[in-house]
Amino acid sequence: MARRNHRRSKVTRVINLIKRIIAFFFSHVGLCALVIGYALLGAVVFRAVEGPHETFIQGQEYGLSAQWTFTGAFLYSLTVITTIGYGNTSAKTYFGKTLTILFAIIGIPIMLLFLTNIGDIMAKIFRFFYARSIRLKYRLILWHKRRKATELRCTNSLVSRMTRDVNTDLSGDSFRLSSNVQDLLTARAQIEQLEVKESVEAQLQRISVPLSLVFFTMFAYLVAGSVLFCLWEGWTFLDRFGDKFPGASVGNDKDAQKKLVITSIYLLFGMALLAMCFNLAQEEVVNKVSWLANKFKSRDDEDYD
Repeated sequence: MARRNHRRSKVTRVINLIKRIIAFFFSHVGLCALVIGYALLGAVVFRAVEGPHETFIQGQEYGLSAQWTFTGAFLYSLTVITTIGYGNTSAKTYFGKTLTILFAIIGIPIMLLFLTNIGDIMAKIFRFFYARSIRLKYRLILWHKRRKATELRCTNSLVSRMTRDVNTDLSGDSFRLSSNVQDLLTARAQIEQLEVKESVEAQLQRISVPLSLVFFTMFAYLVAGSVLFCLWEGWTFLDRFGDKFPGASVGNDKDAQKKLVITSIYLLFGMALLAMCFNLAQEEVVNKVSWLANKFKSRDDEDYD
């Protein structure tokens, strides 16, 4: 009986350990580590498979540059699982082509999970900073309103003193009038401050990043990549602009081996940024459609009444 309980406890511990491992691999850090590790594994395997064949071809044809370095194989494995195409680097052996198919079948779902996960995280971070900027904007507006109210109070008190000095022989109606004007202006400034605060609260409750800012972020990424590769390769801006989008072919230049690490980082960041932009744009489109639906519904109710 004791042995059975001991075995059951061992099995339970093993099952719990497996559950923890699976939960880790599907967490934020785990998915990132899994994608990088899978790409590094692919780099080692593809270099081991295609490297000897490339060396043999180089021995027969003089002047061919080496493509299956570790960085080249890493970029190849990365471009396979991201489905963007691998340019002029491709598997030449039958075994390498078969491995590419199997590598893509396993790696593409992992990459899609990673992009969904990291895109959601980046969207939350972007939304947080956008909310902070909205809050800062309205704080500046409130500060301006308070400053304006203080100036109005100072001006009104000065006018009251001048009126008191000039009209000392008159009745107290003028002083009451001046006091009433001051109270009205102060109340107006306070109402404006309350309206700004209510506007801030309403904005923060239904905050969503506008589509214009989403498109600008993606455009800034493309421009930054175009400038970077223009400085590297000496190409014109328009030639590099279309080639640096995450869905375009990367690694078509023969001398790109020196910059493959940065290109790989740029590529991964671009895919994650694209997933983030899709997440933010989807939320904004849903909000706009809901707003239009509510507007048409309220209009139909008014027509019915």
